[in-house]
Amino acid sequence: MSGTTQEFCLVSVQPNEAGLLKELFVEMADAIELPHPVSAKESDIRENFLSGEPGLAWFITFDEVIVGYVTGYTGINSSSAQPILFIDDIYLEESVRRRGLGERVVKEMKTVAKGLGCRELRWQALKTNVVAQRFYQKIRADKSDEAIDYVMAL
Repeated sequence: MSGTTQEFCLVSVQPNEAGLLKELFVEMADAIELPHPVSAKESDIRENFLSGEPGLAWFITFDEVIVGYVTGYTGINSSSAQPILFIDDIYLEESVRRRGLGERVVKEMKTVAKGLGCRELRWQALKTNVVAQRFYQKIRADKSDEAIDYVMAL
């Protein structure tokens, strides 16, 4: 492929693609050995990620092939009273890692956040996801020890 440029793009996931997004959710959960199964239903993905409110979702494409996804949602940081974009997941298939795509995804998400009027981009990494933590350190993201996550099922 000498002389050719491989194309990277974020593409908004469409409602009829909820099943494919769910397959990628399961693939990501397996890759990071998530301790619980993915319980998302296609209808919930369609309603909660693909309707525009509250969530957002993009496929990551490389040479026109879907190789991952990004999901997130907007909110307001109460201490600064400024809008933020919170990334829930960034997932790239193993076969395309270590090619600079992750950095390109984060750079594009910064552009998306600015376009949404956000002043900050935030995300979390599981304590067990050491590979992701190394990547975030490499791109010089600031690690925040300001909070401890709590979860309450309803």
